[in-house]
Amino acid sequence: MWNVNSVRRRLARGVQRYALVGLLLSCVSGVELMLSCFCAWGQSAAQPENLAAAHDSLEIQRLLELARHALQQTDYPRADSLASQALYLAEDLQQLHLQAHALRLIGIAKRRLDRYDEALSAHARSLALAERLNDLYLKTLAQGNLALIYHSKGFYEKAVVHNFLALKGYEELNDNSGAAITLNNLAIIYSDQKRYDDALAYYQRARLLFEEIADTMKSISTMISTASLYTHLGKPTLAFDSIAIALKRAQAFGDSMLIADALSTMGDLYKKENPRFAIACKHDALAIYQHFSDIPSQTLVLRDIAALLLSRNQATQALDYATKSLNLASDIGDRTLLQNSLFLLSEIYDVLGNAAQALAAYKKASAIKDSLFTIEEQKRIAELREQYESEKKEKEIQFLEQARTLERVRSERERTIFAALTLVLTVAVAGVGTALYVKQKHQKVLEEKNAQIEAQKRIVEAQRDELAAANQLKNDLLAIASHDLKNPLQTIMGFASLLKEKLKNDYEFSMVERIERASQRMLRLIIELIDTAAIESGKIELHKEPLDLSDLARAVTEQNQPNASQKNIVLHLQLAELAMTIGDKHRLMEVLDNLVSNAIKYSPRNKNVFITTMVHANHVRCVVKDEGQGLSEEDLKKLFGRFQRLSARPTGNESSTGLGLSIVKQLVELHGGRVWAESEGKGKGSAFCVELPKENSSERT
Repeated sequence: MWNVNSVRRRLARGVQRYALVGLLLSCVSGVELMLSCFCAWGQSAAQPENLAAAHDSLEIQRLLELARHALQQTDYPRADSLASQALYLAEDLQQLHLQAHALRLIGIAKRRLDRYDEALSAHARSLALAERLNDLYLKTLAQGNLALIYHSKGFYEKAVVHNFLALKGYEELNDNSGAAITLNNLAIIYSDQKRYDDALAYYQRARLLFEEIADTMKSISTMISTASLYTHLGKPTLAFDSIAIALKRAQAFGDSMLIADALSTMGDLYKKENPRFAIACKHDALAIYQHFSDIPSQTLVLRDIAALLLSRNQATQALDYATKSLNLASDIGDRTLLQNSLFLLSEIYDVLGNAAQALAAYKKASAIKDSLFTIEEQKRIAELREQYESEKKEKEIQFLEQARTLERVRSERERTIFAALTLVLTVAVAGVGTALYVKQKHQKVLEEKNAQIEAQKRIVEAQRDELAAANQLKNDLLAIASHDLKNPLQTIMGFASLLKEKLKNDYEFSMVERIERASQRMLRLIIELIDTAAIESGKIELHKEPLDLSDLARAVTEQNQPNASQKNIVLHLQLAELAMTIGDKHRLMEVLDNLVSNAIKYSPRNKNVFITTMVHANHVRCVVKDEGQGLSEEDLKKLFGRFQRLSARPTGNESSTGLGLSIVKQLVELHGGRVWAESEGKGKGSAFCVELPKENSSERT
């Protein structure tokens, strides 16, 4: 039977593999930092007082590179020591960016050494520095590392929160690899919590992203985990089919460890259906794990084989395998594996009639279980302590608010007394002269007006705070929707993809394709709604860089060529050389893709579409012209509004959300440009023009 320990073992090895990606990214950022240090050294070479600082910066970078290498070699104590030295120097130089990198590496090393509290502190400090620097990449890495620690400590809810924050960061960075790994980590957490439906949904989303970025190894690993989940969901047929496909893909890919994982999981699935076949699968997996010296996996598989042999009344053989599993568990110091192996040994000795040995093994297992229970209790106490501190802070805030209210009431009472005294004094000195009386009367009126103004000001401020809170709530709901609304569609798309791999009947295959296309249309609508809300709330970030608008137009045209060919539409390119601008590559490609796909969508068959770029004195322009249905005067007035119905309709039963041109207009304006449409009337085609500032006349961001 597939169990939590096998998931944790796969998680441990998966984390080691995924960590390599983070380490490689760290090496890239490390090279950038080293180059910046060399530049700083060159600029300050003529200033002797700066030479020491430049030398220290290079030394910090060298220590960080050595620490990364030590992590890759699993030499965690050395990595901790090197990163700590780098942190000391970075703090001395007040280099915040280098401090954040050093703390992140310290946190990774501490976690691998099971020093979770120290790791938690290091990553929390790294996150604080990243927020101070407003470095989204470092913030995202810190959130992901905090999630791993909370998961290891059993604080699942906190792990989920930090994983979602990391996922949001990776999506903003357009880092599909990081997003896929985070989705996979969320699936593992939900599986540990026995929330198998949620785990399945996130595994499928992770697999889709892994497929999109052509990461075959992780895609197959996710399929193996998905197959195991189907058994808990009461879907054995899907489980068997999924593991068969995963094994076939692993063999084609040629990764021995993936093949071993698939064989071991297949053995778990066939435990009841075909025990002999299950044992054979486990033996094949064991041989691979032994070849690659994967001790934790060997321990699990040996115990599984022992349990299978015991179920077939082969207790003597089972004893041999269980003893080997126990010895390996002792060697690596895994208390959970040790406990499970001892319990199995107790059962085997009992079957063999050796009551003394059975009792001894059972007592040892129970002692370990009690110690693990104590650890769980300590975790629970830590959670309760954090909850208490949180409630304590809330009470302190309420007390401060009450104190402020009392202070406000006291101030108002003092103002009332002052006004009354002023009135008494005014009456007392009324006889001094009419001029003085009038002056005091005017002063009183002015004070009342000021009081009214202050009251109105407080009302406006309160309303502003309420609106800000409401806006924040809207943004929070949007953030939840960006994940939860996608889940059902991603699940449907995942099942459709799995069915397409199995179906051979053409009619059934076409029906599944229709389901997949409908899901993709709905997903596009959700994404466009989320993009619109993000733009309006000012949350969207543009990563600007010098771009050639002609290159973008050429790439978008190539992407849309298959759709044009289906309608026998010819795409004509007339591109200027070096139509340079400053902008976000992905967002500007989204703009051009919308215009070109619309030209194809609203054009009849056998027509032409012309894509032209041109360079002017202060701007560059891209024009997409079609021979389609054209636009009326009424269409031109409401063309760029949201959910507007125009007279033109798609000519090939294509779908339209009514949001595309609205998003185009907002994205172009965020780049400091403008967009408009031209048409001589119905039936005379239309032209959409995008104009952006030229690179040498715009301000770089």
